[in-house]
Amino acid sequence: MKNIKKYGNRRLIYSLSAGVLAVALAAGGAMLISGGKDSSESPYLSMNETPAQVVISETEEAGATVPAETESSAVRVPRETVPAAVPSTAAAAGTAETESSEAPETVNAELKTADDLGFSADSRLGWPTEGEILRDFSMDATVYYPTLNAYKVSPAVLIQSEAGTPVKAPAEGIIRQMGYNQEIGNYVILELGNGYELTLGQLADLQAAAGDYVEAGTVLAEIAEPTIYYSIEGDNLYFQMTKDGEAIDPLDFMD
Repeated sequence: MKNIKKYGNRRLIYSLSAGVLAVALAAGGAMLISGGKDSSESPYLSMNETPAQVVISETEEAGATVPAETESSAVRVPRETVPAAVPSTAAAAGTAETESSEAPETVNAELKTADDLGFSADSRLGWPTEGEILRDFSMDATVYYPTLNAYKVSPAVLIQSEAGTPVKAPAEGIIRQMGYNQEIGNYVILELGNGYELTLGQLADLQAAAGDYVEAGTVLAEIAEPTIYYSIEGDNLYFQMTKDGEAIDPLDFMD
């Protein structure tokens, strides 16, 4: 019986020792798997944490230095990648240089107004185109209009010419108006100053624009094919002069 008891006690001791050893080995294995972390720490993310916070905490544990603006720099666009809205100094200088080189012509044109023009009763007009007088100015008596087969007063001079012949400014002036009229076709009204104006009609290929300042002799247009009101008279320049809106004879100012 004593031998049986001894044997039983030894077997119990061996069993307990084996159990303790197994527990120790299991605990050591768990420590190796968890990387030495406290087993009480939860491996899951708590509800009040964000992935960004977790990443930063792991970086700190690894011993890395986290810049103060790590979060903001992740969403900012680097300055170098944003195109500059302001042109470079060289481009700005080039633009200024271009503007300054073009400015004199524009400024001179803008400074010229009717008050700058000095046409007077003693001024002279140049011939606007080459040709013979087809019909004289006549406001005191009626003259015959072949195409209309009628007698009317003549507020302008008709200068016979050929289509395509250049038409020049008879004096310096400012183009007050450009337009089209069924009787005289395309026309230009040139302001000379002091109430004097010239109207040139039956034009084609106009070379200027309303508001332009032109010097005497500047080509304004070409003679056009006549309108239906002058089909029998043929190609001509309609040449009218007014003073304060009243028709006067332009030949009185020409040599």
